[in-house]
Amino acid sequence: MLKNLHLDPSEIDTLQGLIGRQWQVIEEDNEEVGSVQRIVSIKLLYRNDDSF
Repeated sequence: MLKNLHLDPSEIDTLQGLIGRQWQVIEEDNEEVGSVQRIVSIKLLYRNDDSF
């Protein structure tokens, strides 16, 4: 999981389009009132636990 990424809304849209369905972009509460950037986290949804 990646946390505390500071992205603007267009960057968030681009990121969601690039990372696919295996990852979830979670928008956190933005404490800076009026700030264009948002704080987001990226979480892996599916994990392959097969050992090689």
